[in-house]
Amino acid sequence: MITFITSGDCIGLERLELSGNNLAALHCLSTLSNLQLLDLSANRITSLDGLGSLDNLEQVNLAGNLIGKTYQLSY
Repeated sequence: MITFITSGDCIGLERLELSGNNLAALHCLSTLSNLQLLDLSANRITSLDGLGSLDNLEQVNLAGNLIGKTYQLSY
């Protein structure tokens, strides 16, 4: 089970699938500017902070998380 990730060596990453782990935050993903698909379903994420800078993001799955309020992200 993954509980923490860093993005230092993953700058060119286009797909990231980390469903079913124990991740609680997205801020470490903000430098993954090439990311197009993101699956973080079934984690412990409580906030969308960190997604706003992902300009190439086309698909996001955050089902089964602990997000209390949703805010519109502009792309």
